[in-house]
Formats: sequence, structure tokens, C-alpha cells
Amino acid sequence: EFMEQAKEQAKQERRERRRIAQSSRFDDRLDALLTLYVENPNLTRAEAAERLGCTRQTIYNRLAVLEQQGRIRKNGRGVEVIQ
Repeated sequence: EFMEQAKEQAKQERRERRRIAQSSRFDDRLDALLTLYVENPNLTRAEAAERLGCTRQTIYNRLAVLEQQGRIRKNGRGVEVIQ
């Protein structure tokens, strides 16, 4: 029984490390998108996707997260990064 508990504990620790690593990479990608829009506020979603090597849908999803966090504001011409 002790060994089973130890295995389960190790499994949970691996899951947590993986979750933290994924969260960190996601934050890095959000920061890359912010930097891109600071330098190019009128960039289209398609251009942003091409530069970052992802899909337009990914850009839309990440912009939604950033807007929800209050880090950007979408305007009629592009994206305004809130410093």
C-alpha cells in the first residue's frame, strides 16, 4: 500500500510540474503577442499569426485572454496595448 501511495504522489507531482510548465509557456506566448502589437498596433490577426507561427484562431483566442485580463483594448484599427 505504501508503494501505491508513493507512486500516486509521484504521478500527482509530475502532473503539477507539467501544468506549471504549460502555464509558463502560455504566458510567454501572450507576452510575445503583446510585444508584437506594441511594435505593430495595426497588424491584422492573419499577419500576427504568420509572424508567430500559429493560426488566426489562436491569435483571436489569445487576444480574448489579454482583453479579459485588461492588458489590451481592441479598437477599430487594431490592438492597443495597455501599459
